[in-house]
Amino acid sequence: MTFRAIHGWENGGFEPDDLQHVDYTLSNVSDFKRAAQDFEHASKHNRPAGTA
Repeated sequence: MTFRAIHGWENGGFEPDDLQHVDYTLSNVSDFKRAAQDFEHASKHNRPAGTA
């Protein structure tokens, strides 16, 4: 399964190309937890998710 996390978009835009997102492949609960940790880290460091 792929989890697409949308974390931003162009102001007023809603076309798929305007959406900023990160795709995570989820095979088990550990994969989901990793995705959640990625977003937590991004939030704490004021960075987009998916960028270390």
